[in-house]
Amino acid sequence: MRAKADLLEKNTKMIDYLKEVREEIGDATDKYDAQKDEVIKELRTQSEFFEKLTDLFSDPEFQAQTRTMRASSQVLELLISTHGYEESIVDDIYKYAKFNYDIGNYELALEWLGRFIQLAPPNHSHSLDAVWGRLAAAICSEQFEVAHEAMVQLRDNIDQTSGREGGPSALQLLQQRTWLLHWSLFIFFNGLSRGKELLIELFLHNADYTHAIQTMAPWLLRYLTAAVVLSINSRKRKTIERDLVKIIEQEEYAYKDPITEFILCLYVKFDFQKAQVYLEECEKVLENDFFLRNYTKEFIENARQIIFETFCRIHQCISISRLAEKLNMNEKEAERWIVNLIKNARLDAKIDTKRGHVVMSDHATNAHQQVIEKTKHLQFRTSLLSTFIDRRMGKEKGSDVPQWAMKDNRNKGKNNGERRSQWRSHQQ
Repeated sequence: MRAKADLLEKNTKMIDYLKEVREEIGDATDKYDAQKDEVIKELRTQSEFFEKLTDLFSDPEFQAQTRTMRASSQVLELLISTHGYEESIVDDIYKYAKFNYDIGNYELALEWLGRFIQLAPPNHSHSLDAVWGRLAAAICSEQFEVAHEAMVQLRDNIDQTSGREGGPSALQLLQQRTWLLHWSLFIFFNGLSRGKELLIELFLHNADYTHAIQTMAPWLLRYLTAAVVLSINSRKRKTIERDLVKIIEQEEYAYKDPITEFILCLYVKFDFQKAQVYLEECEKVLENDFFLRNYTKEFIENARQIIFETFCRIHQCISISRLAEKLNMNEKEAERWIVNLIKNARLDAKIDTKRGHVVMSDHATNAHQQVIEKTKHLQFRTSLLSTFIDRRMGKEKGSDVPQWAMKDNRNKGKNNGERRSQWRSHQQ
């Protein structure tokens, strides 16, 4: 609590909140009354100054004019030439937005940071800061769709500066990407539509950000693994799981926890006994994780299904009592759970109640069908290979003419040469 109070005092102007925290830990709060009066006075002054500009930005006619302008310089020129503002208004807007953020007025900060981005040139010293601020303000005001838009804009800004002359160094880019990955957790795990899919796309399928995780923040593998388990019904599940296991194996020396170890036990070691132990530990980890605690029940349910599916791949007939043991459930709960899976068409199996077994349906393809599938496109592929070899041989000879054509040409040349020699001997 003391560290929290020190942070509030050093980096914000939220005096009322600071006083509450200080009172909780038993510190004196009288000295903050004067600071609160100063902040209120500054807020009134700033609000009066920007009242006219607020009305202007809310004017439908002004909005219609700016909507047709593509460059920020055009909007700024309109403010200067038509409405009598000076060029310094851009910096004033940034300071006003920053002030609102410092006092905890995040919605207003978000609004004015958007206006600053609309007016500021791309090379402005606070351009990147404003996008970061917009992301933070949107998260703090719980506008997660807007926060995602700000995150995408920020990601594009970081990627565009990569390799640019005078731009940030490789280390700075790596640090910015790492910070963006951490901020993104607030967005992806707070009700954003397709949040888990978007997290997997950024963390796993974007090479620059995967590299940032492996180099700077391997602990983020916990959230990537959780997102994959929570997205069990994804159409790309097999590919995602294969890529995830590969990264977890590579980074096991640097980071491991019950969630990542659970996946390794299932897909690499096929150790169901340890997987069950790790699943129990996962529940404790999830309940104490700020981002994942609301997904504990769903994670455990999906994890049990993964255990069951993996177990079924190597068994045709499974005892319900044994299965209940693997899933950390009693026998009745396990049977009810399997019945629900079958009802929801997530499992193709039958329950033998007399023997207490689950019998998996056999989907094995017969040998004849396998041969047909494997040789279906054999003729087409052979033709392509033959054409490729002919072209390659032709290029090695310095020509794009196929080998058979070159052979015919050589034969023609040989025949012509024989005819000329015969004609000369006849003349002699």
